[in-house]
Amino acid sequence: MNAYKKNIFLDYAQTFTRNFNLTHGIWLIFLRLKGFTYLEIGMVEGIFHATSLTMEIPTGVIADLFGRKFSRLLGILLYILYLLLMLFGNNLLMISIAFILCGLSYTLESGAGDALVYDSLIEIGEAKNYSKVNSIKEVFYQLGTMLSLLIGGYIATQNYDLVFKLAILIAFITFIIIYKMRETKVDRVIVSTSFKKKFKAQYIDSIRYIFSNKRLRFLIVISSLFTFPVTLVFFYSQNHFTELGYSPFDVGFFLSLHSAFAIIGALLVSKILKTFNERMILLLLPIVEIILLWLMITDYSYIPFIILGAVESIFYVIMLDYINKIIPSNKRATILSMSGMIFSILMILIFPLVGLISDHYSFTYGFIFNASIITIGYIIYILNYRKLNA
Repeated sequence: MNAYKKNIFLDYAQTFTRNFNLTHGIWLIFLRLKGFTYLEIGMVEGIFHATSLTMEIPTGVIADLFGRKFSRLLGILLYILYLLLMLFGNNLLMISIAFILCGLSYTLESGAGDALVYDSLIEIGEAKNYSKVNSIKEVFYQLGTMLSLLIGGYIATQNYDLVFKLAILIAFITFIIIYKMRETKVDRVIVSTSFKKKFKAQYIDSIRYIFSNKRLRFLIVISSLFTFPVTLVFFYSQNHFTELGYSPFDVGFFLSLHSAFAIIGALLVSKILKTFNERMILLLLPIVEIILLWLMITDYSYIPFIILGAVESIFYVIMLDYINKIIPSNKRATILSMSGMIFSILMILIFPLVGLISDHYSFTYGFIFNASIITIGYIIYILNYRKLNA
């Protein structure tokens, strides 16, 4: 099998193992059991996104200059250190350092992973199949997440520490899978200058490209605008459902159904792209998301929560396809990282506020605030969309 074609299948495998993260559904509960307040949990999550914000572009540049495979391997090693600190850390400083390392791990993968897959497809002349490949990847992502939530939730009812120990083992397996990948060469420019000059040139050229392309700027902003509220609900729902009287296993079950619906959403992407034009997708899909976010304040909040999995999955896969089609390969990881930076800004601003509101009042008020923000954002989004297509 062609080495670059093999990259695609290896990426499916690492997507599954990376997201077979047994801590995914219980880390927030775990910190709560250690005595941390919701405000403190919101703060360390803010630290994660502050790290992501400041390091997204530098790590994207590193991936473009030194290799996406190198970037991903380093990211896994830092993630293992994060898990160790989470397991043994008992004060805010240690947990904060853990989330800094997690943020670095995230940025080293963000952009680099998608860039390696897309350019591998270019190497074998199959870039047109990216939406299909990304849909399959999303299935593996959600399948790994779903199983980890079910299994992790069950193990947590017996032993929380064991969850983190097993997660470390799985992370090492992911490292081995990525190590077997081959770096792409398409549009890679080797310049015999200092790292500082390479870094500066890559950064400036990528920024210029984004600002010269109005459509790309628009897509980058809205892809983050309509994914961060669902991510926020996903994390806080862990404790929301716990406070409603559900067990860790029940919570894991709800989270796994969220992922199961995300798999369904990913499988529907190709049909949606063939059935609806871009205008309908970009205008109607966010409305469905907003309605579901408002329904999170009802007594049956687990129902809209589960359905949100499908909506977010569809939107994410489609937006990634739209964005990648207009990015040059030699700037792909850098620009995709810049997209991740917008997401981090929104999470830094909103995540701690929802935690604070939930601490002083309830998650209902926190979710009302979250839904209100995205509703206002949608109004601004519509006005800008009309200007773009005028």
